Amino acid sequence: LIDIDLLDNDIYNLSSSIWDFQNLRSLDLWDNHLSSLPSEISGLSSIEYIGLNYNNFYTFPVELNTLTTLKNLGLWNNHINSLSTGIGNLTNLIAFSINNNNISSLPTEIGNLTSLTYLNIEYNNISSLPTSIGNCSSIGVFYASHNQLATLPDEIGWLTSLSQFTLSSNNISSLPDSMENLDNLHELQLSSNNLSNVPTTFGGMGAIADLNIAGNNFTSLPVEISSLTTLTDLWAGSNQIASIPNSIGNLINLDSLDLGNNMLTSL
Repeated sequence: LIDIDLLDNDIYNLSSSIWDFQNLRSLDLWDNHLSSLPSEISGLSSIEYIGLNYNNFYTFPVELNTLTTLKNLGLWNNHINSLSTGIGNLTNLIAFSINNNNISSLPTEIGNLTSLTYLNIEYNNISSLPTSIGNCSSIGVFYASHNQLATLPDEIGWLTSLSQFTLSSNNISSLPDSMENLDNLHELQLSSNNLSNVPTTFGGMGAIADLNIAGNNFTSLPVEISSLTTLTDLWAGSNQIASIPNSIGNLINLDSLDLGNNMLTSL
């Protein structure tokens, strides 16, 4: 037996017999009533995927820290308020979803997860990212919207594999210069933050196609955006923009431009 699917049941506790399946690779326990895991889970020596989404966990189940073969771990839509430092043991994790919880911070040990290509921390209460996040340089998709982030560490520029980065609905008022190093970034979502400018290096992101800066505090469209000649979609509505630089004409690939709900009187 290599795959067990128990999603959408009324399970409160797991039978000890499950842990006898040494070859089990996938265990899906979505949408049950679990709030803890037995220590016997360490017997799943071949497990690669565990889905614990939509359960009743209030703390991160530390029993998972022993499952070093895990590649995909889902814990979204629980009530978890913190991550165990032992998360750093899961160095084979490729995808980690911890969104829709009550987490206020990420442990430094998150930087040990150097195999990660997908990280979802949306809809939590995270106020800052540890500098060690820069070690996760294989991340291609990073969802961090709907948190309490005010700034980003300079080390965010080390995530050179990023292609999609969502930061909407935070409290971000400034961006690090190092973002110019994100050469593979195609989509950047920055809507509903507190930005009024971007760094002068912002135009260095040479692959970006979709940029959303709607719902911020811009009074003019940043001239640095004019250097992003790969842009196809630019969303800048619901700011206080009263002027647009002539250099906007450099955006020769632009298909869609949203400037609704601003303070423009002419073009």
